[in-house]
Amino acid sequence: MRGWIILCLCLIGSGQAGWAYDSVDWPCFLGPSRNGVSSEKGWKSDWPDEGPPILWQASIGIGFSTFAVVGDRVWTMGSFDGKETILCLDANTGKEIWRQGYPARMCDTFHEGGPCATPSIDKDAVYTMGKDGKFYCLSAADGKIRWTHDLPAELGVEVSDFGISASPLVAGDQVITDCGVLAAYDKTTGKLLWKHTAVPRAFTSPTAFTLNGKEYGATLNGFGLLVFDPKTGEEGCRYKWETFDDTNCTTPILSGNRMFISSAYDRGGAVLEIDWGKKPKVIWDNRNMRNHFSASVLWEGYLYGFDGNVNRDNQGELRCVSFADGELKWSEPSVTKGGLIISDGKILALTDKGELVVAHAAPDGFKEITRAQILGGRCWTPPVLSGGRLFCRNAVGDAVCFDLR
Repeated sequence: MRGWIILCLCLIGSGQAGWAYDSVDWPCFLGPSRNGVSSEKGWKSDWPDEGPPILWQASIGIGFSTFAVVGDRVWTMGSFDGKETILCLDANTGKEIWRQGYPARMCDTFHEGGPCATPSIDKDAVYTMGKDGKFYCLSAADGKIRWTHDLPAELGVEVSDFGISASPLVAGDQVITDCGVLAAYDKTTGKLLWKHTAVPRAFTSPTAFTLNGKEYGATLNGFGLLVFDPKTGEEGCRYKWETFDDTNCTTPILSGNRMFISSAYDRGGAVLEIDWGKKPKVIWDNRNMRNHFSASVLWEGYLYGFDGNVNRDNQGELRCVSFADGELKWSEPSVTKGGLIISDGKILALTDKGELVVAHAAPDGFKEITRAQILGGRCWTPPVLSGGRLFCRNAVGDAVCFDLR
């Protein structure tokens, strides 16, 4: 069952030709700041028992890719009849605008299979990563292919039965991928710019951050935490993070010069002090937050996330942990496993059984606002909020968009 971890739901953003980003857009994995926090305010949570009003429903194919939204378009991925497919839909109606597909393995060991990474949009381009390492740059407007790479073949990586889940990261003039080899490509031409040596089990979507006025990148691979220069690939620091079967899946979370990393299989979480060229300093390390493949979200000094393995029936609950010292503030067993974001001081969590839960993001106890059963089947993909529209999906490709305006 160890492969379940590999299903790190790596989500990446959206963008469209000639469009400027708006504060409500969700243009990359975990949102515009890649931290799971939405800037939207005033959305409605006073729903009837059956849930919020449905704007539209669609079939988007088997998979775990979440949604990338810019303006009135939304991008996602799914598998249809052996074809991995990138979809562009109207965000207000669900009407299909274009699709682009190619043959690909499902990589369905212990789960439904299909793509896990999310499209990442930058201006007029969309970048996608397939389950077996097909890396594409497409026109965001019409889906026409601009360039593509078969990363495992080109970089000498063997794809496991669980596939690749790391979403691309656009950083300046390049796009960074991790299929087991961390690498950067010119985002316009697709030319390989730099690469690292292979590591075991790389499932995490890399992130970018600014520290002391300089841009850096970070990822948590099978070795552990790696901080690097996104322009050159130069390594800034490493921290060995030992987990069962080298399975680390969640994107690091930065606050100031401190970074939170976490894994399941009873490993736990830690906050490290980061400085270029120096060994990271451990601030705390405990088992109060064991993220499997759904990343925690940091809000006003506290981490909110799902603790425990998704493949263990006796584990799984929503928790709040202090970023400063790792103290467990509260846990809520009625909200077991799934994915979440935070917006306007409220948690929006979609459980693995398709229940949508809204609660206050506060350290003084779990305070539920509302909940509703909105989907059937397995739901491991976090929801996305953009323009008052809430986008949710399950593993078999049932997608639903709710109107929270």
